[in-house]
Amino acid sequence: MLNTGRNFFGLPMLSKSANAPESSERISRHAGSVDFGRKAFDRAAAERNLNLPLETAIVPGAPESFRIQPGEKPKIIGGDQRGLMYGLFEAAEQLRMHGRLLPKQGSPQVRLRGIRYFVHNKDLDADWYYSRDFWGDHFAMLSRDRFNRFNLVFCHQTNYLAPPYPFWIELPEFPGIRVPGLTPAQRERNLEILQYISQDAAQHGIDFTLGIWEQNAWPTMQHMVEGIAPENISPYVYAALKKVLQLCPDIQSVQIRTNVESGIPADQQLTFYGDYFGSSPKSVISIPPVGEDVRSRDRSPR
Repeated sequence: MLNTGRNFFGLPMLSKSANAPESSERISRHAGSVDFGRKAFDRAAAERNLNLPLETAIVPGAPESFRIQPGEKPKIIGGDQRGLMYGLFEAAEQLRMHGRLLPKQGSPQVRLRGIRYFVHNKDLDADWYYSRDFWGDHFAMLSRDRFNRFNLVFCHQTNYLAPPYPFWIELPEFPGIRVPGLTPAQRERNLEILQYISQDAAQHGIDFTLGIWEQNAWPTMQHMVEGIAPENISPYVYAALKKVLQLCPDIQSVQIRTNVESGIPADQQLTFYGDYFGSSPKSVISIPPVGEDVRSRDRSPR
């Protein structure tokens, strides 16, 4: 089972507690965010023709916090990787405005700062969705504006990419579930861009939330996917989502809907969500019991 700490009610999960140390996996994932912040600082210094022997360090503290210590040997200290990036951003802004560094410390007043995008239409979305330049510029902007969460939603009241799994992967154990007309090259391209988007978000210090709001197209819609039936949809979604998470390790959280808009009939919802998205031992994602912390992001199988 993958315990990804996803929120059962379709809301993005928050980060772990302030006192919990960052895992080596998470530090590695966000290491690129410090590089991004350092490049911003170096550009600002070059614009002012400054050559500053800047020292940086991470001292575990409040999430996303930073301290700027000016002087002959200026130093920026981050409470974590993202905090150090924010400190570098602040230092870059100081150089542009004042031409020097000023003492400052900061931490966010709002813990979750996110934005949501919907993928709705092939003709309207194709140009920007598959553009790596778009995503690079967009995540750079969000990072500089101190966003820390990006939610990309598929299948919101539409048959387009509903459900998205067979557009990303092929499962040999479910040979009948397929997208008519979709070539292996197109499927590979779809997976590659999802991998890129989630990875690029992490490189800019942004947690990526994958939203899948329909596990199947509604009965009144023209279905783009064939082979899904009441008897196979639960094990298929389990296997497909697990595979996608394995192939896209930078997906930090998954967002689902649990009402009729999910495409799961009312008489199947209890079994479907209870067994495959709940606390059952065979769940693909774990939902802690009421009263327990739902903010864990442990992705390890168990």
